[in-house]
Amino acid sequence: MLNLVISEFERLWSMRLFKLLALLFIFISGFSVYFLTLFDIGLYTAESDTPLNAVNFPWFLLREVSFFITLFFMPLLYVIVLNSSLKSRAYKLILYRPYKKKLRFWYPNG
Repeated sequence: MLNLVISEFERLWSMRLFKLLALLFIFISGFSVYFLTLFDIGLYTAESDTPLNAVNFPWFLLREVSFFITLFFMPLLYVIVLNSSLKSRAYKLILYRPYKKKLRFWYPNG
């Protein structure tokens, strides 16, 4: 399973658009970190705020960046991954494989 995950990351990293998205995400995260540390205040609501420290800083950073992750990066990444697999016909190769009802490690003699 680890080899499969490593192979998928290598395949993604070879794509130019994925590198551009990763660079853009790092830039947006760095920009959010800069402004959070510049003001040093985390806002829960308009009325309540708290000083930032090492415990609550990641949560406020996630709140700032989660909009871009959910509405911009994840759909684009999903489309990139599916589109590249459909264009290379990798899904057809998976679907053409024979289906075995018995698993070998459960029935070693069968």
